Amino acid sequence: MQPQQDSLDRAQRVTEERRPRWRNRPVVLIAAVLIVIAFTQTPPGRGVLRLAGLQSPPAYTALYFTNPDRLPTQLRTGHVQFPVSFSVQNSSQSDKTYQWRIAVQDGKTTTNVVGELSLAGGATAVETTAVKAVCRSGGALQIIVSLAASADSINFRVVCRA
Repeated sequence: MQPQQDSLDRAQRVTEERRPRWRNRPVVLIAAVLIVIAFTQTPPGRGVLRLAGLQSPPAYTALYFTNPDRLPTQLRTGHVQFPVSFSVQNSSQSDKTYQWRIAVQDGKTTTNVVGELSLAGGATAVETTAVKAVCRSGGALQIIVSLAASADSINFRVVCRA
C-alpha cells in the first residue's frame, strides 16, 4: 500500500502547487476597489470620469458685459439715461432663475435697478436695461452688475463731463 500512498501524497502536492498563492483574494479585491474609489476623488480621477462620460462637468454661472466696447466712458452732466447690456450663462443641466442688480454709485449715493431672469439649463440670455442717473460735473459714476446668488460682479466707470 505504500506506493499508492506515495502517489496520493504526490497528487496532493501537485494540487497544492496549482492553488493560487494568495488565499486572501477578497481582501485584495476590496483593497483594489478602495484604491480606484480614492483615485476618482482626485482632480485627475475626476478628469478621467468626465472623459469616460461618467461625470458631468461642474455647473457654473457666467456673468459678462455683452458688448464691453459699447459701454459709455463719458457722459454729460445732469440727468442721464444710458443702456447697460449684460449676459448671463447657465451651464448647469437644470433651469435657474437669477435675480440681478445694477447699482449706480456716484460717491455719495447708490441707485439700484433690479430684475429677474429665468434660464433653461445650458442657455444664455442677454439683458439690456436703461439706467437713469445724475452725473455731477467733475464726478464719475461706478456701475456694478451683480447676481444675488453670487459674490461675483462686473463693473465699469463713467466720467461726467460738462
